[in-house]
Amino acid sequence: MRNIFFNIVIPTKNRATTLPLTIKTLINQNYGDYKIVIADNNSTDNTESVIKEMNNNKIIYTKSNKDISMSENWERGLDLVDNGYVTILGDDDGFVPNS
Repeated sequence: MRNIFFNIVIPTKNRATTLPLTIKTLINQNYGDYKIVIADNNSTDNTESVIKEMNNNKIIYTKSNKDISMSENWERGLDLVDNGYVTILGDDDGFVPNS
């Protein structure tokens, strides 16, 4: 049986302090068929460098070059999904183990 693929879209803005904790809950899952799409809404803190330092191939990072509406930012994240199921996760939330 083929595994189901999941996309976890995380819209964010200026959450360099909470976003790494959120991502760690995803990376530590025991399921491997997923990607993490981070849609950064023109953060002015160090969000981008924090994500790049994580150096994880499951993470797809995109950043707008100007402030956009929340719905536009969510759509930017969804545009990077090409197959599988999608969930949207808050940038200060997380997944419990084995979820």
